[in-house]
Amino acid sequence: MDTHGAALSPTARACQRGRLARAYGRRGEAERAEAAAARAVAELDGLPGAEEARAALAGMVGEGRLALGQHRLAKVLLAEAVAGLGPGRARSKALLMVRLAEAHRRLGDQREAARTAALARSLAAGMQSERLAKALREFDAAGRAAAR
Repeated sequence: MDTHGAALSPTARACQRGRLARAYGRRGEAERAEAAAARAVAELDGLPGAEEARAALAGMVGEGRLALGQHRLAKVLLAEAVAGLGPGRARSKALLMVRLAEAHRRLGDQREAARTAALARSLAAGMQSERLAKALREFDAAGRAAAR
């Protein structure tokens, strides 16, 4: 990415680095995830009008943290993302709400997990998103498995 990074805007570079942070987190590579997240945040530091980009970045980094088992930090980042994404990002917001519900569940707050998942379902109603539907199915399955 760095060979072409200069041709990208700071927001685009932050987004790419945020995706890397999420991917490294999913692969269990905590140090690389942290480094990518730090570089992504640095891209947006002091950049005016980047509130929604910051929210989207918080979501990506939060997903990576959730995958790494850093549930408290993931919850904070995912809540920031959900709060900061506007109505034009409803699918992304609903997906992040499912991840936030998962963070609540893993932290033992079943009531907040169920409430957040219900809000995600309401937001997702009528959307044609297989990715979102799959995330909700996986959340439900994990909840059923934990209840056994």
